[in-house]
Amino acid sequence: MIPADPGPGAPPALRPLLAAMLDALRALEAPIAPMPAAACLRADLPPAAAWPWRMILVRDLGVLAHSDGVRWIRHDTGEEIGMPSAATPSLRLEMQAAGENLNTWGAPKLNTVIALIDFAIAGWTAVNLTGNAVLTSANFAPDQARAAMLKFTGQGGCTVTLPSVSKRYDVVNATAGTLTLTTGAGQAAVLGPGDAGPVTCDGVNVLGAQIAGRSLKAYVDAQAWAGQAGTLPGQEGAAGLPLVTDGQTPRWAPLSAAAISDFDRRAADAALGLSVALALAL
Repeated sequence: MIPADPGPGAPPALRPLLAAMLDALRALEAPIAPMPAAACLRADLPPAAAWPWRMILVRDLGVLAHSDGVRWIRHDTGEEIGMPSAATPSLRLEMQAAGENLNTWGAPKLNTVIALIDFAIAGWTAVNLTGNAVLTSANFAPDQARAAMLKFTGQGGCTVTLPSVSKRYDVVNATAGTLTLTTGAGQAAVLGPGDAGPVTCDGVNVLGAQIAGRSLKAYVDAQAWAGQAGTLPGQEGAAGLPLVTDGQTPRWAPLSAAAISDFDRRAADAALGLSVALALAL
């Protein structure tokens, strides 16, 4: 038991010093709980070297930590506090910091990353559209936008927004109409009903399959027409003209009066034939 005062036998000159020493001993006998010098989130921890032998309350972990001049150390376990995991920019996979997820980095952490990579390379997602949609996107967890292959069903004429990151997809448009894929900025890819093919996003533009700067369909159309050179006339300067033939040579030309008259006669004959057929049927 520490005495309350130095006692009557203490020399008067030493009594203040002895009283201060007794106060210090009583403080050691019943120490108060240490108070942290500051509080912050783990992501906001300052460099340990800048705060040697200081204490911090890490709010999101709910623990006190101190710096040994090199690292931050938890008071409850004595383990180093690593910085939070970060996500890779395109596939949103977890990159673990040094000292992160002690004893859990393999299972489940690494196994989760392997499963997400497998899905990004060979995974298939079906999306039923009832209107415009945004593909789901999540860090460290399964989502629609990470899939390698996308099949869209349901309502046609919809726009689907992809994440603004670089990614390649194989897309099947099984909807009832056109399908537009976009990031919300830049060029968009448009797939017709029943179309299937690769789609590439550079983070801004979404591009369908192209050859020489043309969509695959436009390129094939041009090549098919060019392949008939000498059989079909060129299109230059023929805007708005019908393609006519005399039975031997096709050409772009306005319809002649005789052709229009012949068309009218054929139409009248067809109408007369239909009327006769209806009369006989009745």
